[in-house]
Amino acid sequence: MMRTRSFARTTTFAAAILAACAGLAMAQDATIRSLTGSNELLIGGTLIQRSSDTLTSPVVTRMSGTPAAAAAWKQTDSLGITTPYYAFTRDGSEWSRAINGDNTLLDLRWATFDPRQNPAPIPTHLQASKDSTLFIVQFVVPPVQEMVQLIEQQGAVVYTSLPQSSLIVHLDPSNRDAVAAIPFVRWVGSMQPAFKTDPSIARGYLSQFPAGDDPIARANFERNWGTPYVNAMRRLHDGGTASFWIQVHENGPNMKKTVADRITAIGGTIQNITPMDNLMRAELNQAQFVQILHLDEVAFVDPWSPAENDMDIERNLSGANALETATGMSGEGVRGAGLF
Repeated sequence: MMRTRSFARTTTFAAAILAACAGLAMAQDATIRSLTGSNELLIGGTLIQRSSDTLTSPVVTRMSGTPAAAAAWKQTDSLGITTPYYAFTRDGSEWSRAINGDNTLLDLRWATFDPRQNPAPIPTHLQASKDSTLFIVQFVVPPVQEMVQLIEQQGAVVYTSLPQSSLIVHLDPSNRDAVAAIPFVRWVGSMQPAFKTDPSIARGYLSQFPAGDDPIARANFERNWGTPYVNAMRRLHDGGTASFWIQVHENGPNMKKTVADRITAIGGTIQNITPMDNLMRAELNQAQFVQILHLDEVAFVDPWSPAENDMDIERNLSGANALETATGMSGEGVRGAGLF
């Protein structure tokens, strides 16, 4: 459902602590050393990276009570292209390889953005309420178990992960500051209702709401979705109803019953509730659709349609065309069987 795309002289940098955590965080030096034809990054004397690139801006994050640590730095190649890297250790001595990745970004369908430096704009009707218990926790690196345990000790219940280095969690708002103060945590913010559906639906088919009637967004949706979905969204746009798959955060009946009760209370129609997984289906108008996005139990909402033939685009959907373009592998001569 949720889809869910070279060193100069030896230089010593004081390790930066990314969040204040009085009595818990401690600094450690990172050293950049220049050798003939290469440069090295060392942390506490341990070699983390050797490269012909220029290495700059090292940041090391530690926390007392756990041996886990994280490091981040930047590398600039001979063409002047700068790339972020990171590494981590779980036991305090054996470090991972250097990994290319920018952990400052939230990479969502709604937008890709740095939530600390450049938050994504969100229409008022798709902003989370102050009492919402659904949050995104962004870490300085993709979190290992020891880092996750630190936020769980503050009452966070992890639901799922997001691209780069974030988790979606259930968290009492009163514990938000305590989680944000953990050094390995870069940012904590609300899981906005806007993030729970296709942006083209929110921007193009909610004609009864501000910023919800964008023809460019509708054109984008209709270029990428099949005819049954397009027809359903057009009905929704024109003031009618449409059928939606609703995904909740937990398997089983409990969360789905909460959502179903709310849908019934606001006049929506329950169409199907599967017993063991995390899916249900309901018919909603625009106002009901927006209200359901605000429920903390809801993870994502997608339009539903009857079964249809998709084989004409299956190679696009599965990535087979991209694989053939990149590698020349067509699958010819390979035999297999699948159960769908």
